[in-house]
Amino acid sequence: MISQYIDFKKIDIISLHLQENKSTPKNTTNPKMILHNTLLLCLIQSTTSTILGKPSSLRGSQKDETVANFDKRTLSQSCNPPIAHWIGDGWCDPDERYNNEACGYDGGDCCAETCKHNDYDCSQPFDCKDPSTLPNSCNAKLEIKFTNQINFVYKDSGTGANNDFSAWRPVGTNSNGWYSIGDVGMSSHGAPKTALLVKGDSDILTKPIGYNLIWKDSGSGGHMDASFWEPIPATGYSCLGHVVQPNYSKPSTDLIRCVKEEYLQAADRTWVWNDRGSGAHWDASVYQATPNENIPALAANAFITARSHNPPDISKFKVLGWKCIEGVVYNADAQTVDIEIAQQYAPKIYLHF
Repeated sequence: MISQYIDFKKIDIISLHLQENKSTPKNTTNPKMILHNTLLLCLIQSTTSTILGKPSSLRGSQKDETVANFDKRTLSQSCNPPIAHWIGDGWCDPDERYNNEACGYDGGDCCAETCKHNDYDCSQPFDCKDPSTLPNSCNAKLEIKFTNQINFVYKDSGTGANNDFSAWRPVGTNSNGWYSIGDVGMSSHGAPKTALLVKGDSDILTKPIGYNLIWKDSGSGGHMDASFWEPIPATGYSCLGHVVQPNYSKPSTDLIRCVKEEYLQAADRTWVWNDRGSGAHWDASVYQATPNENIPALAANAFITARSHNPPDISKFKVLGWKCIEGVVYNADAQTVDIEIAQQYAPKIYLHF
């Protein structure tokens, strides 16, 4: 068993101030470097999209003038960020050299209460490190375990749905404190390569208090019966994924655990499947939570279901937030950790260029 503790506060998010090549157009987009850090793997990928904060082609451009009214005279003399004009430019720079008290929490860019509204900033949930606005800090430890011990639960064979779907369940060892946080949904009949289990100190994790039935395959003519259930969290917790039963009976609350809210961040959603063409009496659509762009976080690879062909409410999608990732221990058998897994699960650090 390999165990690697990752402390994000000790990882320096490098900011480079590159001199502009006069032969290069000012609006040329710089590469984005994404650092994946999991176990002994460090993966660096290059794309030509967006760096942390805002598109690099807009840094220092005329569009910055719309948010350039921040009075930098109010900053403490101890505020010494690598690139001073990124303070108060309307985009949250969560690097602690910007997002700190001396720098006014990136000049207000990282606080929902004070960020300036323009085309680039307030559309994302930023993380303000002002203690007066933060929830309780994550003092207890949350452990994450990658496992390739995954049991088949359901596939939609025979339903006539236009797209394939299958559901799989990571095998938790409840006696040792490892739990699933939701079944894995695949837009195929193939098994996932790996899944997540969680283990938490103190009161980080708790059972759901019950379930709501979201969908069942009645009327579809499928070869298997199936029902999809939404766990109901206790107050102060969220459940990151739904549970599938290969029958119509309500699942046990021992199957999964819900996570304390301060360990989570709001997430985006990605389509996985819907039952169009199945003929089932109820409609269903399945989506997966994905971290918001520029927000380092860990997705659970679980899924959320809606009883319609519209996506589920975006507020239902949560991922493990970066504030608490620093307290995560990654445990995995060596053979289960590869580039594909790192790309899917590893925390990301976006570097300025």
